[in-house]
Amino acid sequence: MPRRARPTDLAIGPLLILLGIIALALLAGVIAIEASLLILLRWGSPGRCVIDSALANAISTVIGLLAFLWLDDSSGYWMTVVAWLLMLALTIAIEGVVLRLRRRPDAPSALWAATVINVPTYVLIYALIRFLP
Repeated sequence: MPRRARPTDLAIGPLLILLGIIALALLAGVIAIEASLLILLRWGSPGRCVIDSALANAISTVIGLLAFLWLDDSSGYWMTVVAWLLMLALTIAIEGVVLRLRRRPDAPSALWAATVINVPTYVLIYALIRFLP
């Protein structure tokens, strides 16, 4: 006799799609915030800032996901903070390299720009993760 599907079996597909949509919306928000900060830093035209932010975030997201799988945050609060700071440093380094490769001669330092654009977004994401139920 075939096994009947439980409601939890049927709900996993739509739940994964919903989580993917939320993750993409969060990434789009991060790209928008960071592009806005690049504009304030006079990195380039608004279009260039959006493209640079999108490229830097796409690359750092892929590498960050792989690093996140490697980091173990099961050791408690302080390990989570250390892992979060390591992810921030890794993101700044990766995005600094991407911005440096796309940098104009009169643009601010790529590492400084990567730091300025990532600290606010990391603080916001950390606050959302830490304080939402």
